[in-house]
Amino acid sequence: MSSVINKLNKTLNSKRGISLVLMGPAQFLIFFIAIIPFALEIYLSFTPWSPTMGDIFSAPFNYGMNYVRLLTQDTRYLLALGRTALFTAVAVTVQLLLGILLATLIDRDFPGSNVVFVILLIPMMFMPVVVGLVFYMIFQSGGPLNHILSIILQQNITIDWLTNEFTLFIAAIIADTWHWTPFMFLIALCGLRAIPPNIIDAAKTLGASEWQIFRKIKLPMIRNVLLIAVTIRALESTKIFDELVMFAGGRLNYLYENVSIWTYIMNSVHNQIGYASAGALIVLVIIAVLTFNVILKVLSR
Repeated sequence: MSSVINKLNKTLNSKRGISLVLMGPAQFLIFFIAIIPFALEIYLSFTPWSPTMGDIFSAPFNYGMNYVRLLTQDTRYLLALGRTALFTAVAVTVQLLLGILLATLIDRDFPGSNVVFVILLIPMMFMPVVVGLVFYMIFQSGGPLNHILSIILQQNITIDWLTNEFTLFIAAIIADTWHWTPFMFLIALCGLRAIPPNIIDAAKTLGASEWQIFRKIKLPMIRNVLLIAVTIRALESTKIFDELVMFAGGRLNYLYENVSIWTYIMNSVHNQIGYASAGALIVLVIIAVLTFNVILKVLSR
């Protein structure tokens, strides 16, 4: 018994023992907060469980039929996947281009550049539900956007942006772009300002134009930074939910149903917990594979 206590004391007094003591509580919390619910979701995805069936562990095992049905028969889910992919591609591309443009402009020193920098970051500070509510009012048929368009076009514009799937998609892109372009801008600006100035000075001495410096030097040097930023934004864009809920104005017949809305409806409205778990895990696997490939490309350079 004393030998066991002595070994335990030696372990605790070593660097490894100290790290175990410091990290142990956090790892314990992560285990119960993340790993156990994740394992439970995997289990539920292989069952048709709903709250009306009673005990979770009494649900019959359906041997992956949820996945088969989702990927071969559920047109609604496949359309939700397609909408999510399209939204992510368009929103992230627009935000990336605007972020690089703004970062390139702010990277130049001019009077008031610090004030402009702070102003550009403000949208990122708002909660998604607040952004959704603000743009819900902006995109009303009698809202400020139609009023501005009426003044510009010199005719009465009464587009009901939120009652048509295409215009609602445009509205969601605009809201998400306003909200998260500052993130792309901040990452791109940090990358640009991390470039050693002597490289830029050498290029200018050799007669390179601003466009050539940007295209041949700056952009390649911040490529990995931008790739990571795009990955983070792509992950977040697939989860857009609050804005779409606010755009629905309290209705449950969502015109633009992405994976997040689909999961919410299956889970909370139809109580098909097992089926919704399978749909969410499919998205998780797709995102994990794509993210892993991006990380490998960044690390291999």
